[in-house]
Amino acid sequence: MRLFSTFGQLPGTWVNLAVIVLSGMAEGAGLILFVPLLEVMANGDAENLRWPFTLIAEAFQALGLPVTLLSLLGAITVLILGSLGLAYSQRHMIIRAKNTYTLNVRDTLIRRLFRATWDHVSRQSHGEFFNKLVTETQRSSNALQYELMAAAAMVQIFVFISFSSLLSWRLMTIALVFGGLIAVVVRPWQRRAKILGEATSRANRNLSFHGLDFLRAAKLIKATANEETVIGGLSGHARALFEAMYRSDLNLAQVYYIVQALPVLLLSGIIAVSHQVLGLTSASTLVFLLFLARIAPRIAQLQQQTQGYAIASPGIAIVRGMVAESAAAREELNNGGIGFESLKQGIALDNISYAYPESGNPVLDGICLTIERNGMAALVGRSGAGKSTLIDILAGLRKPDGGTILIDGKRLDEFNLASWRRRIGYVTQDTIVFNDTVLSNLLFASPEATGEELAECLRLSHFSEVLAELPDGLDTVLGEAGLRLSGGQKQRLALARALIGNPQLLLLDEATSALDNESERLIQDAIDSIAHKMTIVAIAHRLTTIRKADIIYVMESGRVVEAGTYDELVDRGGRFNAA
Repeated sequence: MRLFSTFGQLPGTWVNLAVIVLSGMAEGAGLILFVPLLEVMANGDAENLRWPFTLIAEAFQALGLPVTLLSLLGAITVLILGSLGLAYSQRHMIIRAKNTYTLNVRDTLIRRLFRATWDHVSRQSHGEFFNKLVTETQRSSNALQYELMAAAAMVQIFVFISFSSLLSWRLMTIALVFGGLIAVVVRPWQRRAKILGEATSRANRNLSFHGLDFLRAAKLIKATANEETVIGGLSGHARALFEAMYRSDLNLAQVYYIVQALPVLLLSGIIAVSHQVLGLTSASTLVFLLFLARIAPRIAQLQQQTQGYAIASPGIAIVRGMVAESAAAREELNNGGIGFESLKQGIALDNISYAYPESGNPVLDGICLTIERNGMAALVGRSGAGKSTLIDILAGLRKPDGGTILIDGKRLDEFNLASWRRRIGYVTQDTIVFNDTVLSNLLFASPEATGEELAECLRLSHFSEVLAELPDGLDTVLGEAGLRLSGGQKQRLALARALIGNPQLLLLDEATSALDNESERLIQDAIDSIAHKMTIVAIAHRLTTIRKADIIYVMESGRVVEAGTYDELVDRGGRFNAA
């Protein structure tokens, strides 16, 4: 991105610039006072000052001050210290602005992502998202800081050039021509900085993406003795990031060297021209050189900040892109719709069809089924039959392409979708356990639950026995992905969490899959104990789980091919027996 193409995005940008202008003017005024000071030191008075320095004497007289060594030193001290105080204030403001921007962007990223549709959220790479959330947001704020600091340096350079021109516009013209030459010399390094900045973005993304993927698969990696493969892969990505950052920093150092070295030639030329050609006084020449000494490091800073912006600015485009994508996928919750409170009759799906946007192939095709209030409906079928997609549609996570979902005779899209979801308990296929205490996991969706409600849900889910064995009871931290619990214990925890809040609809997506017989029996007992107390829709591969279901729908290739009770389907000897 071009420098200043993103200017003004940091909070307080214009106040920052105003402060730096005041700081530069105070410093410039302090430096210009060295001319009469040196004249007083050399001649004992300031009588022979030429214009525009006579204005200084007039200003002192207007304030009732004599133009003496002490008064000039006092004024210089006040102005320079004031300039330093303003510069500190500006630095404080820019640090706060940078970190405020980072906080705001991260907050926006999080809000936009989690307010987007489930289809959008489910397609996000975890590693890439956290790379953008942590690394790229930091790089984008760094880029904007460099941009503002570059503008501040330019403002100060302009202020000092203005004061220097009062001493000798001819010398200033020579200095400006030389500055233009420096800009031409460092141009190739600036172009290289942009290329290296994009390479750093790619390397950051790859390292975060693959690092998170491998961490999630750590058990498989260890169990199959593939540690060296993973180490080699991650080391390669780390090496690529090292190379990009090393070359970026080296490029920056080279520019800094050039910008520091070339002004040495300028200083020699200025002294020669001032003395041999223009015949300036020693005081004017010395103060002019003093201004150049203040300008030179700011030119170096400007070049460094321009380079820094070129390196870090790809982060701005990356973060902007993700914010825009998530904003475009914002989920419409129909906040002004009917508030759902309780299920009074039941749920009916009429001719529901759905295809994933990226493929276009139908996953559900003409689904018609009925779920009675406080009844238990089961969905069975082979993998890929569309069962989990149908559960997602019931939860309002996906909107069907065709057909109607009726809740007590009203279309689902007439309801406030958030109010509908708050009355749903959901046990997902991949059991979710947060790296937090048992209590925080249980109360995640229902923080207002009472102790009595919590105890009842623990009893119904058979999690009370597990809790008794944990070292700190409800305050036990369960670790990453609930590593302190077995698969069956995680399922019981998930079921207890789903039951808290007295849901009107309980969705069980493979609640007993991959469990040992004892864990399956306990989960089954829990389901039996809540059956007919709430409406339940269960997906199950193990048919023993759904023996007591009021109705079983057999799905195949996105269609319902059979329906009936367990005994009816067994006696029929159809697709159910092969499911």
